Amino acid sequence: MFGSNQYGQFANNSATSTPQLTPLWIQTLSGQGFTNISCGKYMTILRNQYGQIYTAGYNIDGGLGLGDATSRESATLQPQFSDVTLSYDYISTLIENTHVSALGCNVPYCYGILKYNTSYVCSGRGQCDSTNNCICDANYYGAQCSNYSCYGRDFSSISVCSGVGVCSSPDNCSCMIGYNGYNCQNSICYGYNQTDVRVCSGNGQCLSPNNCSCYANYTGYNCQFPICYGRSANDSLVCSGNGTCISFNNCSCLPGYTPGKCSYPICYGYNSSDPLACSSHGSCVAPNQCLCLSGYYGQLCEEYYCSNVSYQNSSVCSSHGSCVLPDVCNCTDGYKGSNCELSICFGKNSSDPSVCSGHGKCSSPNNCNCSSGYAGSNCSLSVCYGLLSNSSNVCSYGNGTCVAPNICVCNDGYNGTMCQIPICYGSSGNSSCSGHGQCIRHDVCQCDVGYVSSTCSISVCYNINSTDPSVCSSHGTCTAYNACNCTLGYYGQTCSDYSCYNVSSNNTQVCSSNGRCTSPNTCSCNSGYVGTQCESTLCFGRNTTDRKICSSRGTCVSPNNCSCDIGYTGYHCQLSICYSINQSDPNVCSGMGQCVSYNNCSCVSGYVGNACQYPVCYGYPANDPNVCSRNGTCVSPNNCSCMTGYIQDNCSLPTCFGYEQTDTRVCSSHGYCSLPNKCICDAGYYGNNCSLHSCFGISSTDPAVCSSSGNCTQPDICQCQIGRVGNYCQYSVCNGYNQTDVRSCGVHGYCSAPNKCTCDAGYYGNSCSLFSCYNISSTDPLVCSQRGNCSMPNNCSCNAGYYGSNCSLFSCYGISSKDPLVCSSKGNCSQPDTCTCQSGHVGDSCQLNVCYGLNQSNPLVCNSKGICTNANTCVCNSGYVGDQCQFTTCYSKNSSDPTVCSGHGLCKLPNQCNCSSGYIGDQCSIPVCYSIASNQSSVCSNQSGTCISPDSCSCRDGYTGNMCQYKICNGTSSFYSSVCSGRGTCVSPNVCACPSGVVGPNCEYTVCNGKVSTLNSLLKSYVL
Repeated sequence: MFGSNQYGQFANNSATSTPQLTPLWIQTLSGQGFTNISCGKYMTILRNQYGQIYTAGYNIDGGLGLGDATSRESATLQPQFSDVTLSYDYISTLIENTHVSALGCNVPYCYGILKYNTSYVCSGRGQCDSTNNCICDANYYGAQCSNYSCYGRDFSSISVCSGVGVCSSPDNCSCMIGYNGYNCQNSICYGYNQTDVRVCSGNGQCLSPNNCSCYANYTGYNCQFPICYGRSANDSLVCSGNGTCISFNNCSCLPGYTPGKCSYPICYGYNSSDPLACSSHGSCVAPNQCLCLSGYYGQLCEEYYCSNVSYQNSSVCSSHGSCVLPDVCNCTDGYKGSNCELSICFGKNSSDPSVCSGHGKCSSPNNCNCSSGYAGSNCSLSVCYGLLSNSSNVCSYGNGTCVAPNICVCNDGYNGTMCQIPICYGSSGNSSCSGHGQCIRHDVCQCDVGYVSSTCSISVCYNINSTDPSVCSSHGTCTAYNACNCTLGYYGQTCSDYSCYNVSSNNTQVCSSNGRCTSPNTCSCNSGYVGTQCESTLCFGRNTTDRKICSSRGTCVSPNNCSCDIGYTGYHCQLSICYSINQSDPNVCSGMGQCVSYNNCSCVSGYVGNACQYPVCYGYPANDPNVCSRNGTCVSPNNCSCMTGYIQDNCSLPTCFGYEQTDTRVCSSHGYCSLPNKCICDAGYYGNNCSLHSCFGISSTDPAVCSSSGNCTQPDICQCQIGRVGNYCQYSVCNGYNQTDVRSCGVHGYCSAPNKCTCDAGYYGNSCSLFSCYNISSTDPLVCSQRGNCSMPNNCSCNAGYYGSNCSLFSCYGISSKDPLVCSSKGNCSQPDTCTCQSGHVGDSCQLNVCYGLNQSNPLVCNSKGICTNANTCVCNSGYVGDQCQFTTCYSKNSSDPTVCSGHGLCKLPNQCNCSSGYIGDQCSIPVCYSIASNQSSVCSNQSGTCISPDSCSCRDGYTGNMCQYKICNGTSSFYSSVCSGRGTCVSPNVCACPSGVVGPNCEYTVCNGKVSTLNSLLKSYVL
């Protein structure tokens, strides 16, 4: 701009005033060639140094250009001006390229706007009285009259119009959607003002637009739903899904459900939780609808089946018992099985593979139909070739045991189907007794002539047993009676003759006449001779046929006399000669090898040459020009004498400034030593010894290197100070993260210096990550009642199952933890959906009783024989007793009673005894003796005694034997052959049946010629 006064105008309209720059304008017209400027009311006139006139402004009062306010004078503008605009009445603006120039006359203005521009000056709400002095209209204030208020708060305040509206003019609020009131002080929830009693369905408070805070026991976005026992009225499971929630904890139940929570259906007058519901044999799943347990049926589950036959049907339990429980039959005597389908024979049921001894079929109680080959009441006796297994004559008179029909198991030493063939030492028939004798009974051989021993296995040759070492002159084997099989080389009847290489042992020409024939084809040579026939001469232990004789370097001309080849010497030509030196001489092969053959040196390691005269250094002999890397002399094996500037065993490494080429420290560890004291530096290093480097164009020794926050350790590698990172340590680190990483101070702060975070308002801590909820730190375990997370200041995000501003409320399965009905009134709700049940109750909501460790839904509770109606309270089924229904009853006695089942069995099912071995009958009261029940007429040999216990007969007078099968006559059992004097048969106690010609109560008298031969009569006849 140009002008001399504070307004940027020419004083007194003078064109001679000195232009000066002020902050009001971007650039003046100074230097643009204008010499005179004059102001009119509506225009500005400029004259340049050439006398040309230019105008800018409205074409009024004789000005140039058109007469309307929008036209501009452009015809006479110099080329450097591209445009002219009229800002206000007395100011014109010229644009020259990108420079803006303004010019005007002496007119007052306020904050850049002329006073005559009433629409804009003083914000259009006042008058510009003098420069920058506005006189404001009523209700407006501020330097430019731009401020006003609504109900005592400035229009720009964030709390104006209750913070939810715009103050559009004094005391005139335009409210946001959802608010109303003169100051926008009221919220609207679902069409009702917060002061309306109907707001939030009359069950809550309207906190903000469409944001209802419901009173206790109501829920829903508009608080329109009451809560019944922890569930909202719109929950499909409210009132247990069987009623309607009409008000807090007030369910209107469907017909057939119990009042209160509507949780239990009613079946024929019984609540589903009543143990008597559905006859205690099913579950009441819906009103008057029983779901029966397996085996029960009927409307009330009062009927049941046994094997799909009604318990009332006469054919139930195979017509052999009564159906007492589903699929539980109480069988009549003599029958058994889940359906009483099995008859019992001698204590075993008909399905037992071992019934009737496993050899017959039990057709009815104790009635066995024996299979072919078996006999006896219990089919226990097998028949072998017409004889019962208990006969003494069976299997060839006791040589075996009849174990199955026509199957004899022979005793040791016998064979054959009937055990009729004796065995001698494991063989029978023609192969017994070694085939040289006859087996006349078990392990008794009768040998043929020429054979001896218990098995007839030893032959005899010329009166000498085959086992004698001297048999067949000790040079053969006695293979049969008087038959010698001679060893190879022996011959003759007794194998006493032999020869050497077809020459008889007693011939003088045997063994080339240079030895003795000591055994077949075995010569014992005289001294100096060898060979199988003593045909070869020996020289120093080797015979003439040996290629190594005379060390393979001469000829054996007579025993121990060698003639050596050229180049060899020694008594057996054992020494070589190398270059005129004997191999035993220490100087042979230059003292560095061995003379292994004539003029053939084998050098020790490290020497080469015909005579081993050159040492070798690292693969090169001393006479090779490449030895010692051409940088030294080989003085001994692998011992180089290096030239100056080279080291290493092979003189292969140069040294640079005191370090060898392979030393990690050579060339300051930053280059390669190519020649003595000549380093080739790595990239980024320089200097004779490669000791200098820089980081990002700054020498490592410059204080400004690495942003003055680290050390330049390698080229372009900065080792930053603690708390600084970046290629050249340009970044600070907070909490282990670069200041450019949002994790350095989180999203609520920034890293202003190493480990110094500047936090946003409301956050604190090393990483600006801490805040609190209701005066408890978000990291405090007590925050949000220990039941949620403090996700931002005073904002708790509750764990599942918890609710409330501070997560202090919870419920168990839809019922408040404080409700007396919670946890089925049998426990405490300790946390959401977690009931701590009283002793004797379990289940998610303590709904199940526990009897002795098992809950009522366990099929094993009360031992599956009753119903668990309360804690440790079993109601037992018929036929079972005990706290846990653990005992069955058989005929009015507890299964734990030692006298149950007559003390001879186990009571496993009601009135069903499982008898011990040897007892039968419903109550196991009938013992069995030898497969016959004590109540049968055939027991103990047709009641010759009484069966008092299993297989124990108490015999009547006159009977004896384990089965009372033997009669006693005159003190002797019929078992003995001496009964009835060995002449008759004891047919009943003390009654002998004598054969013809024998009489007497004990058949002791013989009848001769019609007279009884008593002792006296015999004496008399003898005397006569």
